[in-house]
Amino acid sequence: AEARPAGLPCLVGRALIVLGRMARKSGDGDVGLVALEEALQVAEQRADCHLLTAARLETLWSLVQAGRLAEADVLARRVLTTRDAEPSQIAEARYAVATLAWRRGRIHQAELYGEAAFSGYREAGARTGMAHAACLLGDVARARGAHGTARDRYHEGLALLDAAGGGGRGLVLCNLGQTWLAQDDRVAARAAFIEARQEAARGTDRELRAVVDFFLLVCDALAGRWRACDGRAGVFLVLRDQTPEADVVAQAPALARMAEAAGSARVADAAWNLAEQWLFALGRDAEARAIQAERLTASQARARGLFVRPPTREPSLPPLPRRSEPPKPMK
Repeated sequence: AEARPAGLPCLVGRALIVLGRMARKSGDGDVGLVALEEALQVAEQRADCHLLTAARLETLWSLVQAGRLAEADVLARRVLTTRDAEPSQIAEARYAVATLAWRRGRIHQAELYGEAAFSGYREAGARTGMAHAACLLGDVARARGAHGTARDRYHEGLALLDAAGGGGRGLVLCNLGQTWLAQDDRVAARAAFIEARQEAARGTDRELRAVVDFFLLVCDALAGRWRACDGRAGVFLVLRDQTPEADVVAQAPALARMAEAAGSARVADAAWNLAEQWLFALGRDAEARAIQAERLTASQARARGLFVRPPTREPSLPPLPRRSEPPKPMK
């Protein structure tokens, strides 16, 4: 009879963790953090190490989503130094440190902790965790320009997600498509983006759908299918209300230049607008002003009829730069 009251606070703590996770995934992070703060208090009062670690891990992902990276890093390292934490919890903390390092542009640290997380998840038999770590390592490899390694990691992550029955395939396929684009394999890139679009259409991630649609538009532009590009141009209206995505920011100016040369004013204007808006939003004012100046020159040339469709020269995009920010963590 005494065991039931003693266990009730722990059940409440677990329920609060679930509430925090649901709030985070629905975009209501503030409510989630309030619930998780209560869960932390319950765990500390009960001296329940497992519950405390679980609450810390869920809290740190909410802090990551809120952009409070320093606080998230503190929690992750607390988990790493907890003696009674379970192997899967240690692996998740390593993955969190890797994600935080990646968001801060610390590529080497992200790789070290990502590999450690992958090994820890494997020892714990956590295939979904292995998939997430493999895909993060794919992002790291792509940032280094090691496209073959990136492809291998993405394929490994996809296979693990399929085996575990987990979500997140659309994001991985989108990143795989960009890897193929960087290697100028447009057929493979388009196939990956189409599959990513199908995956995204099954879920509720509107931002991912828009990013994939942007890259499908890029594929059409590279193939000279400008009517198709005009048909997809509505994606820019969706993108402008979203959080800036590093890969889109990198490629929008190149797309605008191709559109100017092809005489597609609608796509050119939309791509210039997006590049300028997102660069300012990211605090990259000098680059944004350079885009403004380039756009003005292009508009003046267009008005004088100086841009015509190019002859047979193959259009191309510049190689993907090293990313300063990763996609959203697949947590």
